[in-house]
Amino acid sequence: MDARDARRGRDWTHDLSPRHAELLYLLATHRKGRTASGLAEDMFGEPERTVTVRAELSRMRRYLGTLLAHRPYRFREDVEVELILPDHPANLLPHSTAPAIRRARSVAEP
Repeated sequence: MDARDARRGRDWTHDLSPRHAELLYLLATHRKGRTASGLAEDMFGEPERTVTVRAELSRMRRYLGTLLAHRPYRFREDVEVELILPDHPANLLPHSTAPAIRRARSVAEP
């Protein structure tokens, strides 16, 4: 992940775990935010798995703290997010078994 913190005027790069990549994709595609329950449904198909989602978001805040907001979880409004998708939907996060990612992969190209 490459990011620019405009408030601090710095660029930085961070390698993402597969799960963090999934969560960031979901936050980028739901700019108004998602509840822990909504993210758990997106990630695991089980809305009650909020503890897992909250733990992962807590880890992500260690390096993205200034970019994320919560209640609901989302990118801050002043953060510019550019989501670069693969040429073919089937190549979106190919390792992922998350229901929301699988649905996004199955969307037919326009």
